[in-house]
Amino acid sequence: MKESRDFIVSGIKSFQAKWQLAWPDITVVTAGDILASLSQHQLLYSTFNWDYVVYRPDDLTLAKAIAAEFAALGAEVIHDQQFDGRVWIAAFSRKTTASQEPWPNLPEAPDWRCPLVNRRILNSAALPGEFTPFRFKGVDYRLENVLAHYVIPYAAVGARSHENHFRIRRESDDRLVSIPLLNHYFASAYVWQDRCYCFSMNQGAGRSRLEVIVSDDLITWEAPRCVFDFTDIGEHFCNTSVTYDGKRFVLLFETDDPAYPIYTFKFAESDDLLHWRQIPGAIYGWDKYVGGGTLHWIKEDGLYYLSTLDLFIHPTERKVSYR
Repeated sequence: MKESRDFIVSGIKSFQAKWQLAWPDITVVTAGDILASLSQHQLLYSTFNWDYVVYRPDDLTLAKAIAAEFAALGAEVIHDQQFDGRVWIAAFSRKTTASQEPWPNLPEAPDWRCPLVNRRILNSAALPGEFTPFRFKGVDYRLENVLAHYVIPYAAVGARSHENHFRIRRESDDRLVSIPLLNHYFASAYVWQDRCYCFSMNQGAGRSRLEVIVSDDLITWEAPRCVFDFTDIGEHFCNTSVTYDGKRFVLLFETDDPAYPIYTFKFAESDDLLHWRQIPGAIYGWDKYVGGGTLHWIKEDGLYYLSTLDLFIHPTERKVSYR
């Protein structure tokens, strides 16, 4: 939903009053990709977790006009990269911190229904990030990605990133089965003919490589094989998903291609899960945020199904949220 000048201006002024800040203490940003913008300004995934507010104006002209009003009051104004007509306006200050308390329940609204049916926090000994549930030889497991700073008390966000890794756990008793690779992240698992294939981003040595490893027992793994190397084009891999359509394997891989709002889904095909060909023109998310994609082929329908996150603004907290 696009928002009026008065609503946005009132919200930013309320933010200033809430924190009792002088206007020179506040930064106002217009951005075509709000997730990239807030990340670049270290508002997301940071130790301090600064508070901020986000709005969606009608267009870039209105956003810049609003920003100019606050610039005249002394606020810092930044115009981040734009993508077509997608535009946001946000305000933040490095003198704020965000509450660690749970957000309040959404207010009742007769003409609006919360899209989140089951809201819960996943919590395990691994503090997992992205994970993949899978069945291997009749037993249920899950692959969990782990950022090292989560398992090191008081560590700064991003600390000891070379120790980022993924783990295999057995569902029935939460037993840790193996840690296949260190210095890898955004891993996913796919089982075919009693072999487990794990795809992950090699984050070492400043390179951008998508790799695959294979195991017959989830404990011993073959050496990593490179699927794609995007180092030369400065594009980094994120989440992956694999499906089989009866004729070929299809790989969804997520990247931070700078030509599009982050993130972007691209696709590849393979005959053996080891050697892959990118499918020309196959891309999703060229005009909006997408993330955490999962691809399935349903034989009975003859169709691919893609599930993905969507980014939206929390209607009362004015923060980036996902559904």
